[in-house]
Amino acid sequence: MNKKQIIASLANIANQFDTASLYKEANILTRVMKRIADEYNIESDPISTNNIPEESNNLQQNNLQQNDTQPFISFVLDEDIITKTEGFSIGREGDVVTPPEINTVSRKHCFITLNRHGKWAVYDLDSKAGTTLNDEKLSPRVGQELKINSAIRLDPYVLIEITDMYPLNEEEF
Repeated sequence: MNKKQIIASLANIANQFDTASLYKEANILTRVMKRIADEYNIESDPISTNNIPEESNNLQQNNLQQNDTQPFISFVLDEDIITKTEGFSIGREGDVVTPPEINTVSRKHCFITLNRHGKWAVYDLDSKAGTTLNDEKLSPRVGQELKINSAIRLDPYVLIEITDMYPLNEEEF
């Protein structure tokens, strides 16, 4: 097995982890794949590059400089505009923390990441109150693609509005 075949195999396994909602494992494997590809100057397929929530709860990433190769998503939560470049959880104790006075939101209520097709998607994390996307209830752990102006509701009081994203989840005409 040559290096390209190894990277292709790792990408396939990372994609399967991503499909099975094993985001942390998919991200670890993708990072290994990228390191191998970089070390040997091999082009790799960036299938599962943004699957793990960020390590810190730093919400001050609103003014990130974006380029055509770095995926990002921007949204409004509680009048704050937040921009993320990797997958993240939202909830009372998530990577993005909801207003503390609202206790109907689960600790880790939902997760937003790039899916295996490279599109931003939201996943309900089997939350008690559930998650709705554009007024349609999500099935637990089943991703639904997001579009600009999508509205994610965690409970009657918490609304997340998608304002911008790259890659765009829009069909090109």
